[in-house]
Amino acid sequence: MEYNPNAQRHKKMGDSLAMMLEYVLDIMQSYPGDSEYICNGVRQRFEVYLQPKKDIYHIYDCLTHQGCAIWASHLKNPYFHLGEWYVCWQAH
Repeated sequence: MEYNPNAQRHKKMGDSLAMMLEYVLDIMQSYPGDSEYICNGVRQRFEVYLQPKKDIYHIYDCLTHQGCAIWASHLKNPYFHLGEWYVCWQAH
């Protein structure tokens, strides 16, 4: 991701946990099975949405067109490693 001073600015903070999930998953690229040509450098690949009443985050991988869900409580655990979890999820 690259800073663009001319980009449109956000007017609201939004869901900071979802934004950090996207950021962490993006910078942890590449993942097992990714083509070296597709993942040449960091790119915005993930979209994360909160399902509010259930406290579940939905993660969508725009490259593989796969999605998964994870409890917010896992993400709030300081010992939880998102990158390892995602690789294990992909392997199943």
